[in-house]
Amino acid sequence: MAKKKMTTASVLAFERKLDISDAFFWQTDSKIDDKNSSVLMTPVTIREKSVRGTISNRLKNAVANDPAKLDAEIEKPNLQTVDAAALDVANDTLIAKWSCKILPFTGEPYVCNDQNYQQALAEKVSGYLKNYGVKKLARRYA
Repeated sequence: MAKKKMTTASVLAFERKLDISDAFFWQTDSKIDDKNSSVLMTPVTIREKSVRGTISNRLKNAVANDPAKLDAEIEKPNLQTVDAAALDVANDTLIAKWSCKILPFTGEPYVCNDQNYQQALAEKVSGYLKNYGVKKLARRYA
């Protein structure tokens, strides 16, 4: 008897299992010999910067077809404040430090609307873990 072809569930979601922390950015000069000294690393400073945005490309037909309305729309200021960061002139190296926590994975989806698919998936994952383990995957993420 032939097996029925399994199709992916229409609703299938997993919880994230890689928990990435915020990053901290430092700067230093690559020409300095003492690489291990944290005194030579200075934080990258963030400053506010004002920019003028542009109008959307998806204009309403009434505005797009009337040159006077289009000019008026273009001249409307769209002032925004954004964060900007750059290395100091004396530094040429960016150092980013962050962490990645790997959470346990059981192979069970967070949401699945097809019980047969969910059961087949659980069997596949447990079979893979029995046969191969997670050593190869751990090397990829280490």
